[in-house]
Amino acid sequence: MTPPELDEHERTSILEALRAGTVPRTGLQYLQVGREDEIETIRSDLEHVAEGGSGIRFVVGPYGSGKSFLLRLASSMAYRKEFVVASCDLAMSRRLYGSNDEGRHLYRELTSQLATASHPGGHALESVVERWWDTVLATRNNTDDTDVRSQLESSLSALRHLPRGDDFVSVLVQYAEGKIEDDPERCRRALRWLRGGYSTKTEARQALGVRSIVDDAHVYDHVKLLARFVRLAGYEGLVVALDEMKVLSHNLSHLRSRESNYEVILQILNDSLEDEATGLQWLMGGIPEFLEDATRGLYSYGALETRLSPSSWGLDALPASSGPVLRLDRLEREQFQELLARIRDLATPPGTSRIIPDAGIRAFTTHCAETMGAEHFQTPRNTIKAFVALLQQLRQCDEASWREMLPTAEVPPPSPATADSKASEDDIDAHEHPLTSFQL
Repeated sequence: MTPPELDEHERTSILEALRAGTVPRTGLQYLQVGREDEIETIRSDLEHVAEGGSGIRFVVGPYGSGKSFLLRLASSMAYRKEFVVASCDLAMSRRLYGSNDEGRHLYRELTSQLATASHPGGHALESVVERWWDTVLATRNNTDDTDVRSQLESSLSALRHLPRGDDFVSVLVQYAEGKIEDDPERCRRALRWLRGGYSTKTEARQALGVRSIVDDAHVYDHVKLLARFVRLAGYEGLVVALDEMKVLSHNLSHLRSRESNYEVILQILNDSLEDEATGLQWLMGGIPEFLEDATRGLYSYGALETRLSPSSWGLDALPASSGPVLRLDRLEREQFQELLARIRDLATPPGTSRIIPDAGIRAFTTHCAETMGAEHFQTPRNTIKAFVALLQQLRQCDEASWREMLPTAEVPPPSPATADSKASEDDIDAHEHPLTSFQL
């Protein structure tokens, strides 16, 4: 097994991310083991979206099962296929719908994290708009500015029939006019609006003459506009990857707040299944409770339960990837050992012998099974953290034997749901638990 051509800084970055229990930003293809069906499903989805369709997948699995890894791997696949990718974790201050700028904050984070193959670190919105402007210039053919404006209006006409489309087009035209008139301030104001940077309509009207902004109630409308726009700029489409979806189910205490967000998910799901959101692919990652909890999860919202439950798709005898939900099964023992071997090879300095042999990896997995049981396959994060720590100890102690150090390897059991994944008793909605308002 040959490690990828990575410099020492990249290798160190990957190993440090694994030791911290997070997903590395590079080297994902090298670390990917198993998940062939899921990866093929996402690849097929991207091809469908590139042809003008739309899609949605709910990536569901317990803590540490690889949801974030799969979402980031899907983003990497999308880059290579000329997609624009917007990804972020949900939080109480960043939601699909809110009443105090939570929706706008989500949109701002998505546009801040907007990434392409040439800008994988995010902040790619301006380069996307510039690429669109280059396509306009390519068709200019020495025409005067009046004709250029006419071409602009014509090229953007497909956006006008969408909700909020008129102002979206108006802002893009003003960006183009700023380029024509060499007015960088005008371009800056246009980009600020596209990023959701204006908090009041008055401010946006004074700056750009438009009457709308990205607000809590219209986040999805603006995402759909952005997906259409990136296709006009020459990309295949837009992938939106949202992780930590449990925030909506287990952090939002008020029933109406959850249902407002679930209504947006229902609209996204309906549009995706009917190909009504051209060029847009959604990926939503969460724990099983986010989906299946009959009190707080998506299944608590009847219209979503009927669309997402396996029985509604007749999938009892079919692979999980046949429906909108991708359920991450546990890695097989052999697959997990292959993953550890790849991490071992990555940690081995070029030109040196392996830090630990294959027999040592098999012994390590046996040690984990005895310590944690089958859980270390289902939720491998803690196991990987312990393995990387063991590799580091072996590198630092040249004379140490892996047989001597293996029994001392500490592999903590999988952590239960973190405290912030559940609403506190003080925050529970009285509509769901009426006794919380009872007084003597």
